[in-house]
Amino acid sequence: EIFLQREGQDEYVNVECSASTKMLVARGTNREDRERWPIDFIDKIPCSVTILENSTAKSRWKAEIALDLVALGLVGADEPMGEVVLRGNLYKCGDKLKEPHYLAAFPIGTLKPDFHRPEFFVRFSFED
Repeated sequence: EIFLQREGQDEYVNVECSASTKMLVARGTNREDRERWPIDFIDKIPCSVTILENSTAKSRWKAEIALDLVALGLVGADEPMGEVVLRGNLYKCGDKLKEPHYLAAFPIGTLKPDFHRPEFFVRFSFED
């Protein structure tokens, strides 16, 4: 999962992807206030999954996704990327596995996993 928020805005976008390339894209200000993007939009997002290992002992995969930040409403069409500052985090959620686990690229300051917490997003900057 990736969560992205334009610095200074309340809304953020989250994008989830599974090993089957099934995706969910939503936008809102918190966990409850989410508007899901339509399937025809999601189906146009380039996504490829490579299965690295798949056995009864372990399953590992990687996803490559190309997100259109303009289409997601995070960047203006003619805006130089060098001027763009987003905030966000990357997560791996294994809550429905035999051994539930959660990973975050950057720390979240909660006792229980809670990824819908923009106050813990970190700054992402870009180059032109």
